[in-house]
Amino acid sequence: MSIDPLSPWLLLPSLAGALLAGRLLAGISWRRAADRGGDRWRTGTVGPTALALLGLAGGLLASVLTRRGPVRLDEPANRWLERLRDERVVHLFDWLTGLGDISTLAIVAVVALLLFWLKGDRPALAGLTVSATSGLAITWMVKYIVDRERQAALTFAEAVSPSFPSGHATGAMAVYGFIALAIAHHLPDDRDRLEVIYWMQCLVLLVAASRMILGLHYLTDVVAGLLIGGFGVMVGILVAAAVSDRRHP
Repeated sequence: MSIDPLSPWLLLPSLAGALLAGRLLAGISWRRAADRGGDRWRTGTVGPTALALLGLAGGLLASVLTRRGPVRLDEPANRWLERLRDERVVHLFDWLTGLGDISTLAIVAVVALLLFWLKGDRPALAGLTVSATSGLAITWMVKYIVDRERQAALTFAEAVSPSFPSGHATGAMAVYGFIALAIAHHLPDDRDRLEVIYWMQCLVLLVAASRMILGLHYLTDVVAGLLIGGFGVMVGILVAAAVSDRRHP
């Protein structure tokens, strides 16, 4: 009797294995970057990266509007995830998706901003503000311009806003992603910086994946949300660097 690799009974061990394997690969890449003199706050490639992320998100937008290209992967991906929609798995990911709710993100952002203010970290204060507001502003504007209808309810989870792009994916990347970089900026040890950035990004990806497993978003919705959130993080880094340069020319 063959065992389904996506069986709910194997989900948690498989997920843990994937995260640990990713951590190993990330460690190798991180060490190579450090050997080449990598700087955690170097901004030389941030601008081009931001434009690339925005361009990729625009490509997904065009795909959704024309119903060609990557959008054709939405239905196969949805069918592939159907095997995960066991009641216990759905409840687990329903809890995870709550970490990307606008109310949760607002609380996390306000607490982080307060801590940055108390520490006198004005670059991080400005960067997080710009990262969150720019990413979410773009997402909500695109949502109502495109007005993509959500797929029929597949679980007990519900959502009322248009489907494309995913606000949870954008918000998680823009808020948690920038906070991870801001924390890492103040850590003296390379390994500690890697741990913070890697595991926070794993959290972001789990929040994004929860939207598909709950049947609330298509694959292209989630990927577009992550790209726009990443764009917000890049803009936040540029703003933080500009504020830091003004304070310490």
